[in-house]
Amino acid sequence: MNNFNNTSNASGTYPLGVTTVNYVVTDGSGNINNTCSFTVTINDTQNPTITCPSNVTQVADAGVCTAAVTIAVPATLDNCSVASVLNNFNNTSNASGTYPLGLTTVVYTVKDGSNNTTTCSFTVTINDTQNPTITCPANVAQVASVGVCTSTFVIPVPVTSDNCSVASVLNNFNNTNNASGIYPLGTTTVVYTVKDGSNNTTTCSFIVTVTDTQNPTITCPANITQTANLGVCTAGVVVAAPVTADNCSVASVVNNFNNTSNASGTYPLGLTTVNYVVTDGSLNTANCSFTVTINDAQNPTITCPANVTQAANVGVCTGIVVIPVPATTDNCTVTSVVNSFNGTNNASGTYPLGVTTVNYVVT
Repeated sequence: MNNFNNTSNASGTYPLGVTTVNYVVTDGSGNINNTCSFTVTINDTQNPTITCPSNVTQVADAGVCTAAVTIAVPATLDNCSVASVLNNFNNTSNASGTYPLGLTTVVYTVKDGSNNTTTCSFTVTINDTQNPTITCPANVAQVASVGVCTSTFVIPVPVTSDNCSVASVLNNFNNTNNASGIYPLGTTTVVYTVKDGSNNTTTCSFIVTVTDTQNPTITCPANITQTANLGVCTAGVVVAAPVTADNCSVASVVNNFNNTSNASGTYPLGLTTVNYVVTDGSLNTANCSFTVTINDAQNPTITCPANVTQAANVGVCTGIVVIPVPATTDNCTVTSVVNSFNGTNNASGTYPLGVTTVNYVVT
């Protein structure tokens, strides 16, 4: 008889572990003649089973670079008993918690009472979809530096932030994170782009204005004095162009004589004041002037009437003579014709006996 099933045959279903079976043999008189014992050891070599939750993908919580994730517990099973279920994320049986940005692989290990183990894994992916923020500096304006068409600006860097991290801050002016530098004349729109570690971007812009308040310079040719051309009351004058300069650019050079940039031309008798005005691209102006004096050095011409011979008038010792006016010309103008006989331009009158020489002067 054995103590396992109280029969003479110890065969049967044994539990996990070590079972000691004792046999007792008894004779017909009820005397115990002998005893013996043996052990039956049942080992569990079957691994438990575990089924992990599905992979999880989630965006980071607002304003932070992590996400609170709720994860279902894994399903486990064993032929005997499950002793423990632990994950490598928080070393508990529940992997719910706050996950960092990126991909986290969570491994679950289930262990039974015989230390048989099985693992499974799933991933938790936290994506950052929040754009970074950027605040640009205020618009700035400055006049061009003396003698040049540019201006040097010291510009503060923009203020940036992100729920995770700022990867780069670049502007379109010099492709750096600092837009300070030498700016050209006019308006430059500077655009800043901030990028975070997940390639989310935000832009802002500001305006840099450089104005030109410097007048151009102009140097006129020297004064000119010239005589009138032969036979006319004017002179063709070749005038050198004025010398101009500007820190930026000269837009136009115009004179008041012929409204062009070249004052050469035909000038009238006398003094002509020529004014030049130079204008730059920003409408700043400067002026200068010179004079062109045309002198008349050509004498007028005069042709006197022919000599006159006439008899004295009856009863008197004089003669009344009608004399034609002399013919006169000038390249400019005749201002006076005067004779020596009567101080007028007409020598007709009463002449005395004898020869009178009449002199005409044309001016």
